[in-house]
Formats: sequence, C-alpha cells, structure tokens
Amino acid sequence: MRLLSCLSLVLAVCCWTGCKPSGPPVEVRWRFVGGDTLQRQTNAPVLREALTLKEGAPLFGLLVTNAAEKLWQLTTGETNVPASALPHGAIIAEALLGKMSLGHVYRGAGERRDWAVAFSAEAGSDNLKEAWTKFFAAANPAATPAVTASGPWVVAVSDSKQFPPAAILTELAKIPAEAGDALRLDLNPAKGPAVTLVAQLKDGVVRLNSKLKFPGSTAFPASLPNWQVPRLVRDPLVQFAAVRWPAPLLEQFPALRLLTGDSQPTQLFLWGNPLAPPVVDLRTYVAVVGIDSQKRFNEIVSGLEPLFNVAESNAAYEGRITIEPSLPRISLHGLPGLTPPTALVITNDTAPYLLLGGARPVLSSNRPPAELIQQFDRSGVVFYHWEITGEALRNWVTVDQMRDMVLRERAHIRAAVSRWVQALAAKTELNTVTEASVTGDHELTVLRKAPVGLTAIELTALARWLGEDAPLERTRRTVPAALPRKR
Repeated sequence: MRLLSCLSLVLAVCCWTGCKPSGPPVEVRWRFVGGDTLQRQTNAPVLREALTLKEGAPLFGLLVTNAAEKLWQLTTGETNVPASALPHGAIIAEALLGKMSLGHVYRGAGERRDWAVAFSAEAGSDNLKEAWTKFFAAANPAATPAVTASGPWVVAVSDSKQFPPAAILTELAKIPAEAGDALRLDLNPAKGPAVTLVAQLKDGVVRLNSKLKFPGSTAFPASLPNWQVPRLVRDPLVQFAAVRWPAPLLEQFPALRLLTGDSQPTQLFLWGNPLAPPVVDLRTYVAVVGIDSQKRFNEIVSGLEPLFNVAESNAAYEGRITIEPSLPRISLHGLPGLTPPTALVITNDTAPYLLLGGARPVLSSNRPPAELIQQFDRSGVVFYHWEITGEALRNWVTVDQMRDMVLRERAHIRAAVSRWVQALAAKTELNTVTEASVTGDHELTVLRKAPVGLTAIELTALARWLGEDAPLERTRRTVPAALPRKR
C-alpha cells in the first residue's frame, strides 16, 4: 500500500472546494517523491514496512481503481465514470501514486478542473500519453490534452491550448524542495483556510508541518479557556485528544452535533482504553464541555426514542435503548456479536460534561500521567492528540463496525482489507502525536510526528474507502447530523 501517496490524494479531495478568481487559478500545487521511492527509503522504516506489507499487495488495484474514479469526479464534477475511461484513469492514477511528480490543479467553469503534471521520465511516455489523452478527451471533448517528453520529465496537460507544456514545466519547476521532503502540498480553496503542508522523513518517522491561514472573517478565539480534563480519563490509555476551539472541528465533522446540538461547546475530549479480547465492546469515549448538558441530554432522549423503541418493522436503527432519567443515562443494547450487551452510553452523570462512549468507564486510581497533560497545557495550543497507533486502530475498527450494525447497512469490508488492517496494527505500535497552535493572525500551525504519517482514525477511513463492498441492503436512514426534535 502506498499510504503517504494516498495522503496527498485524500487531503486534496477534502479541500478542493473552490478557488480565488485570477487568470487560471491554481487550486492545488504539489511536489511528491512517489510511492516507489517511499518503498525504498530508509529514513522512516515503519512507513517502508507498512508500504511493503505482503497483505497490502492485493489492495493496490483497489486503490488505483478508486483513485481513477475520484480523478474523473474531480475533473468533471460527475460521479459516474464511463467504462471506457476507467482503464485510462487507472493508468494515470498509478503514475500519480507511484512516480515522482510536480503538479497544478486549476479550477475551471462550474465543477470542472484542469490538470498539469510533470512526471519523472520513468513513468513512461507512450502508455501514459495514450491514457492521458483519451481520459481527458472523454472528460472534456472541447479540450486538447497533450503529453510531451522534456528531459527528465514527461509533461502532461489536460488542455494544451490553455496550458502549453513548455511554459507549464517552467512553472512547475518553481515548486520548492528540500532534502528529506516526501510531499509538499499547497491548497487554495475559496472557502475555509489556505493550507501549506510539508511531509518529511527524518529521525525514523514521518513529520508533518502544516500552516492553515483562515479568512479574516473567521472568528478566532480572543482568549483560550483553561483545560478541563474530565475526571473519567484514566490510564491505561491508547489514545487521547483535547480541543479548546471546537468550532472548526464541528464544521468538518457535523456528526459531532449529535452530542452538542446547536450549542457551541468550549472544549471536547476523546480518549480510548485498550480492548480486552475476546470481549468485543466500545472503549472509546467523547466528553463535551461548556454546554447545558441536562438540556441537551433531554433533547437526545426525545430524538432517539422514535428511532429505536418502536415496532421492529418501523425501527430506524438496530438495537434498543434504555433511558434512566434518575442517573441520567441512555444505554444502547442488543447489537449482535457485542459483549457486554450495553454497547453505547450517553450520560449526564458526569456534569458539567456530556459523555458518549461504551459502558461507563470505571474510575480507577490511575490518572493520566502528568507528562501527557504537560504536552498540551501550553499557551496557544488549541488541539492535541496522542495515540499508540496500532492499539487505537483496533479501537476505531470496532467503532466503525458498530456504525454498520446500528445503521443496519450490513456493509462487508473485503477480507483482504481486514487482513491488511490487522497486519498494519501489528507494525504501528508506536506513538503518533499531533498538535495545533495559534501562531499568527488567523493562522494555525499543525505539527505531527507519526510512524506512517496517518492517525488510526485516518487509516480506518482509508480502509473503508478502499475496500468496502456495496452493502447487501441499505434499508435504513443514515445517521442524522442533528437528532430530530419531538413534535
């Protein structure tokens, strides 16, 4: 698997939402050493081992196919890829993932985008030329795609009338590079922050350094509250996250509104304890600080009752809920294959926190180590995340499986992907640390040190995107961003 190469694709997919007007605007700019180089490098050995896992070899075809479909969607704004274009898109995607490249993506009319890429010559001009010209001619019959060899580069453009290859190569060559760089990525969306990201391989790990420059209209916090770490956080931990500026996170992950509703919390915390096989349960918890927790608890009760506790033929989701107003607590039971029977708890008995997680965590005497708290209890830090990636990966896979059961989607992850995830978890029993700090006027700096560059939840999302079969049936609604109110 070429995980870091996929990182560039995932980041671009998440942030390609628009661009600022000016000539042919460059929406995305990158320099990438290529997955083939990452498999040979020695500066980040765990990444190299992850990329060369024998369990990952059968998945590369899936990655290329999925990437080809996404390439068509990003180019045309259409979700359905013509069968005749898909094999050509796969050849382009394989080159983008595997070979060194410099590239620009330009925003066109509507949802269309144009591409200009300089591949290293080893990408091969003949095969790539045919695939590139046929793919982009199908995407835009009015364009004139072209591929030209120029010294150590193969220059490919989606429309040579707008982007002459010789002039484009001159522009692409200006993308900076420093020793140790695996990826440099610039994103310039119309909405949200402009992003600059550099991934370097050094000291045995992947180090990410990213700056997010927010528009002036974005309301940055005038001051940051003191951290209020929930008393239920106990060792041993496999992951821990703390946020004291949740607004951007809630915009990116609206599912969190299930807990917060319309309120704006001041802090969010997430933590996980080790799983204890053969018991299959949820050991991941989320605590919300700074909302009217009793009011929100009552709203959640009103929203959940009509979704679960009705006749089976009308139930929206799997399982049944028990409401204990005196505690107060909501418990979800009856998911197949899970022990203990209580699969999920939402409780307000931790006031001023609203807690979501598995069976209520046991209060032991093992408080989190002081060294962990000291890592983020610093001026300007708004986000901190630490994990033992392999252990946290097992937790998030359990969360992902529970999602499928609750939604009654019965989605089946391909066995090959499951084997890869298990092998990857065994290879990544190292710490991943990510932190974000306010470093300037409307600017955040995000730093990460990780064995493979991605966190456990990102690897789980990659596995789902990569290997999810079509559900056998999809008979129920998807999870609402905010629960419906009782009328």
